[in-house]
Amino acid sequence: MYTSARFRLVAFGVALHALLMYAMIDVHFATPLVHGMEPMSADFAPSAKRLVVIVADGLRADRLFELETEPGADAEVSSPRAPFLHRIAREEGRWGVSHARPPTESRPGLVSLLAGFYEDPSAITKGWHANAVEFDHLLNQSSAAWAIGAPSVVPLFASGISHIRARAYDDAMEDFAASSDHAALDEYVLDRVQEVLRGNVTDEEARSGANVRSEQAALEGDRVVFLLHLLGVDSAGHAHKPHGEGYLSAVRAVDDVARRVHEAFETRFGKDGGGTAYVFTADHGMNRRGGHGDGDPECTETPFIAWGAGVGAASDAKETNAACRPRGKDAPTPEMEWGLKDATRCDVDQADVAALGASLLGMAPPKHNSGVLPVSYLNSARPDIRSGAAVANAAQMLSVYRRKVSVTSSTSIMAYVSPTGFRPYAPLINADETLAGLELAHARGDHATAIEGAQALSLECVWGNAYLHSYDKVLLMGVITACFLSWMAFLGVHLRVERGGVSRVGEASSKTRATAGAAVVSIATSGVLLLRSSPVTYYAYFNLPVYFAWHCFTTLRSVSRSRTRRRTAKRVDVWGVVVTVVAIILTQVLCQSFHDRRIYTGLFCIACVAFTTLAVWFSFLMLLAASSCVVISVDRLQTAEERIPDGLHATAWLIAVGAIPLPLLSPRKFTPRFVSVYLAAATVYALFSVSYESMFYSILGAAALAWMTLERYYQIHSIAMTCDVGDVVTYASVSTTRSLHLGDVRHAAVFLVLINAAFFGTGNIASVASFEMSSVYRFTTRFNPYLMGGLLVLKVLVPMFTVAVAFLMSLKLQGADSFGMYLIFIALSDCMAIRFFYQITTVGSWADIGHSISRYALMGTQVVSILLFLGVADVFTRVLPINGVCAVTARARSKKRN
Repeated sequence: MYTSARFRLVAFGVALHALLMYAMIDVHFATPLVHGMEPMSADFAPSAKRLVVIVADGLRADRLFELETEPGADAEVSSPRAPFLHRIAREEGRWGVSHARPPTESRPGLVSLLAGFYEDPSAITKGWHANAVEFDHLLNQSSAAWAIGAPSVVPLFASGISHIRARAYDDAMEDFAASSDHAALDEYVLDRVQEVLRGNVTDEEARSGANVRSEQAALEGDRVVFLLHLLGVDSAGHAHKPHGEGYLSAVRAVDDVARRVHEAFETRFGKDGGGTAYVFTADHGMNRRGGHGDGDPECTETPFIAWGAGVGAASDAKETNAACRPRGKDAPTPEMEWGLKDATRCDVDQADVAALGASLLGMAPPKHNSGVLPVSYLNSARPDIRSGAAVANAAQMLSVYRRKVSVTSSTSIMAYVSPTGFRPYAPLINADETLAGLELAHARGDHATAIEGAQALSLECVWGNAYLHSYDKVLLMGVITACFLSWMAFLGVHLRVERGGVSRVGEASSKTRATAGAAVVSIATSGVLLLRSSPVTYYAYFNLPVYFAWHCFTTLRSVSRSRTRRRTAKRVDVWGVVVTVVAIILTQVLCQSFHDRRIYTGLFCIACVAFTTLAVWFSFLMLLAASSCVVISVDRLQTAEERIPDGLHATAWLIAVGAIPLPLLSPRKFTPRFVSVYLAAATVYALFSVSYESMFYSILGAAALAWMTLERYYQIHSIAMTCDVGDVVTYASVSTTRSLHLGDVRHAAVFLVLINAAFFGTGNIASVASFEMSSVYRFTTRFNPYLMGGLLVLKVLVPMFTVAVAFLMSLKLQGADSFGMYLIFIALSDCMAIRFFYQITTVGSWADIGHSISRYALMGTQVVSILLFLGVADVFTRVLPINGVCAVTARARSKKRN
């Protein structure tokens, strides 16, 4: 029964924290999409018959635009790295920097480019291969479309839509090995484009009724879209890093592919592409470590070049509006390094691209578009098209706002409980009249007024939609905070009841009144949620604090202690309260360590004052030597850009798998068993190391062993202090678990410090792009996001597992209850989680936004996943006996146990 009760509590705690982690999505990042808007029509002529969107995956803006010096040439003579695109930007089209938002991954970036909205983070839980939400996009609105590129991207926009043709290469071609021919991925796309322009029909298309004549007719039609996804740069960046020659060569190859695509369309449709408009950009950039995903400017700033039918030229720069203002890390434009004028640059937000593409084809923007049309990219010789497109974009965005007003007013909890009722966004109260005036200005030829007003209305719609999207945010944040605090109070009451010396006194009437009051509050709250059609998770958020408050009240009312026990507890709790306060302060110091890693340096320096330098005996030298050989061999082959033999990868897997069970064969004593676990994990960890990680791991292991030794010394010392002067003290082993007291909070606090140091100590940051991809090359170079991601996670977990083993051993040496310590650890972790929940932001730099999300998610994951660490650690420590210590004095022969 006792074990069953603990199991239920653990299961409830895991479910609760999973719910509170999901609350981040409900509160901060719920989907911005609404459905049911009426489709808009375009009241302006198309500028182009077809649109070619070329997306160079992982291409940074600075690496495309900057000049370079030819090898062996005069250092003062430099030329563009991408001569074709550089000439287009300089002479024929418009250019700028496209600013993406985190998560800077392929799926969210492409959705922003083609659908015009920034997909919420919850949508990426399905990875790259499925649409988490249904949305409208340029290919869907086209009369005919071709999506050509990576198999992880093409199905996102082609699946289930009959008029979109898909061409994708095999997964095996996506290989991050340095020896791979990354340009071959882009050559595949070029070959398929040339086949399509010749009227080629695949077997699958033929089975659907397509033939050469129908395909030729589709190519000649209006509103045709090509999506060309080029993965070569991204693959090269993961293998060589953005500063490596392999990445720069891939940039040159992309430029050549763009040139040949342009020539292919001119050959097929005549000079100037016969009404073809081109857009060249990237879904995301890449940081200096060869990764992406966060809000680093190197990841968010990508190139943007538009040219062809309906697009303005560099000479239109004099009409650039304020929205084009260069921004970011390369603003103002480094003219000497890039060879481009700052005056001709026009920056855009990534979501603005969809509105531009729709305007060029004479279509209304996608239904869920939230981007503002970059009017300066449209040909200034056709102000009617500019104003018509701007007004159509504003009308579409206003239709989204109207729909959100309808949805929010009928579902918002604040709107229901507030005395003033629902309050719409004030600047858009008269938006319908404003739009009617803009349409009238466009109709009578006052295009400047129509453009200016439409851009202003579009921006107000962006802010209005954001206002409605966060209408209940403050209320929900308060409710989630109440969940955390009441949960911690619940744990405190549970630990008090489990502690010895507690008896229950029935107070049926008091409990009945409390139950009735809680029921009334819960029913009333649930009724409001039902009336507002709230999500099912809201019922849990609002009712959990009610349940916890009821449980704490009824439990505390029924608990009584004897006077003797109360006086004893008062003397003992003084030290315990001090330790608890210090532990809570320490959690806030650890929160700061998520921003500044030097915090851990300070904590370890403080620990060095108390810890004695300990020598650790070494074993498993053969496995460690083998790991080192594998690491050296793989790194040398990568540097030489040679193929890594499959046998070398197989050796790494055998070493890693073989080292795991060896500690189970070590002696059943604390020090030998811990050292065996430490060295076995070191063997696996060495296979992931790319820099100083192994040195950190060795120091972490020494610190964990020193912690165990210091706790043993403190235990003996504290027992000795309880004996009278003159007593002859001897010590005996105790094999039973004792109850916890407040002073034991220190175990959970030290564990919290070490488990976070184990994660952050190797240079990881609280971000989805914090890991060095080359760490997994000893196991595989073949692109597989799930396998590679799993291996990167394993690298982080190995040091944390070692700390978990030390934690359980320390508790056994103390004879302390591990379950109670787990509950205390959860309470301390939740102190950090509350702070991170309030630090989640949707404003400021995108780096700040991405980091705030990751910190809360990492903290929540740590709280829940600690069960897995302790479960795995228990496999290696369960055979060790509880080895507490008690003192026996020679004078009194009385037994005193700590």
